[in-house]
Amino acid sequence: MYAQKNTVKDVALLSNGTYDTKKGQAFDDYLWDTNFVPSTRKLTQFFKTNIGSQYGAVAGDQKTDIETSMDDSGKLPAGQSFLINALTVSLLSNAAVGTDGTLGQTSLAIVEAYRLIMTHSVWELKFTNTEYSWRDTGSIFLPSVFENVTVADAVNNVSQSTVGQFNHYNWIKVSTKVPVSEQVNFSVNAIVNSGVATIQTKIDNALTYLYAQKVEWRVQLKGLLLRKI
Repeated sequence: MYAQKNTVKDVALLSNGTYDTKKGQAFDDYLWDTNFVPSTRKLTQFFKTNIGSQYGAVAGDQKTDIETSMDDSGKLPAGQSFLINALTVSLLSNAAVGTDGTLGQTSLAIVEAYRLIMTHSVWELKFTNTEYSWRDTGSIFLPSVFENVTVADAVNNVSQSTVGQFNHYNWIKVSTKVPVSEQVNFSVNAIVNSGVATIQTKIDNALTYLYAQKVEWRVQLKGLLLRKI
């Protein structure tokens, strides 16, 4: 069985002359990490807390492999390298959905607060001793179908929509593939802010609301994993 030319090139990007491809594995894989949306405007770092670390405000709550793929804080285990091809950010919420598929008042408020935060955020992929390797605004991760619906709910007097409109994984391709070598510290950072005081107030209200609702957001990285065997 022969490797495709593109895979061979990707392996070469990660090897740097130190990886013995005759004794290793190369396959498509994912890295992921989850955090609670913060209550205030502050830097949020992903991939910095590993499995078993404290998670959330309740003592004893820990991150599992559901919340993160990281065995080590901020770095891959020895013998592993990862070539990042794409990334995405997802909203995680426990708000109820009606049996007919419609979103209730809380769900719609969460979606609207999340939209506000993402449109006033910058996301960056950071490495030790480098300024950045990738950076863009959070609005690129929002569904292109996102819109405020005008159909009124007679009970709650709020907009209505369907689950499918927000069931979305918007993978953003990294035009220049980014290699993550073993033991090199990295993170994906979210910066939420605005230079306008009135917008800052709206952002603060949105963050406070999502934090109270225990809303999470998850970053996923898609790429090629090299692992020694």
